[in-house]
Amino acid sequence: MSDHKGNNHKGNDHKGNDHKGNTHKGKKRDGRNAIAHRLSQLLRHTAVDEGLSMRADGYVSVGELVAHLAQNGATSSIVQDIVRQDAKGRFELATLDDDRLYIRATQGHSIRSVDSHALLTPATEDVLRALCPHYPWAYHGTYRACIPGIVERGLLPCKRNHVHLSPKLPEDLPVSGMRFDCEVVLSIDVARVMQQHRLPLFVSSNEVILSEHAIPPDCVQVTVQT
Repeated sequence: MSDHKGNNHKGNDHKGNDHKGNTHKGKKRDGRNAIAHRLSQLLRHTAVDEGLSMRADGYVSVGELVAHLAQNGATSSIVQDIVRQDAKGRFELATLDDDRLYIRATQGHSIRSVDSHALLTPATEDVLRALCPHYPWAYHGTYRACIPGIVERGLLPCKRNHVHLSPKLPEDLPVSGMRFDCEVVLSIDVARVMQQHRLPLFVSSNEVILSEHAIPPDCVQVTVQT
C-alpha cells in the first residue's frame, strides 16, 4: 500500500516537473521571440531615433545593442542564436575593422541614413538570371485593396527605403521579401525594369531584390491568390 502511494507521489512529481519544464521552455521561447521582434524593429526602423550608432551599411555594435536591450533580457549569445536560427536570413553578423562584432538587418529598412550601395549588391542581368527561377519574373505580395493604386502609379517603396521583390513564389517557403498573409501576388518583369526603364536594382545577402525607385505599372502583372 505504501509502495503504491509512493509510486503515485513520484508520478505526480514527475508530471509536475514536466509541466514546469514546458512552462519554462515556453517563457524562454516567448522571451527570445520578443527580443527578435525588437531586433527587427531597431535595425530596420528605430535604431537612430533610439540613440544607437548605426553605420551607413546598417551595422550596429552587438555590445551597444545588447546594452540597449538589457531590460528585455538580451545577451550577445541570445542575439547570435537568433541570427543563426532565422530561416529567412533577416539579420547578418560581422566582425569589422575594430574587431568588434556587429549586426544589421539584411533588408527592410526605413532609416534614411542607410546607404543602398553599402548595404546591398548591385544587380546585373546575370545575377538576376541565376537568382530568379522564372526569370525575368520576380514577385511581390500585397493585398487586394492596394491593386488600384499599383495599377495607376506602380509599386512604391512607401515608408521603406526600397520596394521588396522575391525571386521565388510563395509556395517556395521560406520566402524572404513577401508577407505570409498576402492576398495578391504581383509578377514583376525585372528585365524590363532595368533595360527599358533604366532603373537600378539591388540584391540583399538573403536574396531579396530591391529597388529604391517605384516599379512602373507596365512592369507589373497581377495574379489574385485564392
